[in-house]
Amino acid sequence: MVYSQLYFKEKNKISTLVWIFLVLLIGIFFTGLLTKTVTPRYSRASQNAMTRFEIVNLTSTQATIYWQTANKVKSFLFYGEESNNQKMVLDERDVNTIEKSSYYNHFTILKELKPGKKYFFKPVIEKQIVTKPDGSDYTFKTPVDNKIENPLAIVSGVVQQQNLQSAEGAIVILSVKDCFPLFTLSKSKGDWLIPLTNFYDRNSLEQKTLTVNETVKIEIINEDSKKINIDGTLKTISPLPQTVILGNDYKFLGEEKVLGITTDNSNQKNKIAIIYPDEEGKVISGRVPLIKGTAFPKKEIDLTIKSKKTLTAKIFASSDGSWSYVPLEDLEIGQQILIIKTTDDSNNEVTLQRKFIITGNQAIEGKVLGVASGEPTLIVSYPTLTTIPTSTPPISGGTVFSFMVISFSLIITGLGILLAF
Repeated sequence: MVYSQLYFKEKNKISTLVWIFLVLLIGIFFTGLLTKTVTPRYSRASQNAMTRFEIVNLTSTQATIYWQTANKVKSFLFYGEESNNQKMVLDERDVNTIEKSSYYNHFTILKELKPGKKYFFKPVIEKQIVTKPDGSDYTFKTPVDNKIENPLAIVSGVVQQQNLQSAEGAIVILSVKDCFPLFTLSKSKGDWLIPLTNFYDRNSLEQKTLTVNETVKIEIINEDSKKINIDGTLKTISPLPQTVILGNDYKFLGEEKVLGITTDNSNQKNKIAIIYPDEEGKVISGRVPLIKGTAFPKKEIDLTIKSKKTLTAKIFASSDGSWSYVPLEDLEIGQQILIIKTTDDSNNEVTLQRKFIITGNQAIEGKVLGVASGEPTLIVSYPTLTTIPTSTPPISGGTVFSFMVISFSLIITGLGILLAF
């Protein structure tokens, strides 16, 4: 009797220990498998993995990071206020898609940044992190504020492929010496548009005011690595005087028209006038018209647009007396009253008024009447970015499922120990 009890008790204890061992083994196996499966580890990329990068469209609260790779690859970005605590942000074209695409040109938009703050970032190219040669992250700093809200002018144009088909989705970068560039994409008809605002000095982060004689460079690059280089001044490229073809270079440095004003017309230089809308009661089908005119050089202009709501702006005439203004929001449909106030060369106040009508019947986001045909749109308003908290490489992650399996294994292990004793 005593022997039987001891025998069965010992046998039961051995079976329980074996069972506990098997549960532990299974738990460790699943933990390792899931961790290996869902935890990406990023190696360091070679220095030639990224052939170029730029900070573009910089403001006090937003920035776009643009970079190129030698081949079409999948890529994204980590960024944050600290090097060891960063978020992941996708290429803007992949934000609302399930399947991520491979690109030659990559860009991500960083929103809701803090003014005057330093940020760290590092691109990830095919699971390889790109850093500076010393292993540190790339950095940039946001300016403190945006003092100039209205663009001096608008640069726009149309780009075509070599077979004369529209070049949709081409990268357009507009650069001014020593300033962070501006950036946009060409639309379905190859048209693009960039308001000339928010130029910040690369060193001081001071905002720069442009003149019509400013030398600018435009680069247009498509996903087949075809490129256009355009050199000119604001006098000669507002808008581009002709359609440009990928694979060619252009120089527009002659005396051209800028914003509909001829530079050699001395009568207009000293004339205060509203050039567009060009007549009383003008009917405009878009909702963001380019308003332009002339005044005495360097003179301040108070501009008001009255409708159901009133918009006001303070701008300055350029050195040749030209000025322009683009509303920062859609105008209301219906009659508008444009009022400008400025002074002449004797500092006498001059007030001009013009009525025009916004119909909205053919309104297209980003269309600017009187400058370029088509549907040019600057990338200004963006969808919310998808961000995933992470840490510096090696970067680990997990899923709810993996934690559930691990927790379940631990619970089973605990129950096994209780049964054993």
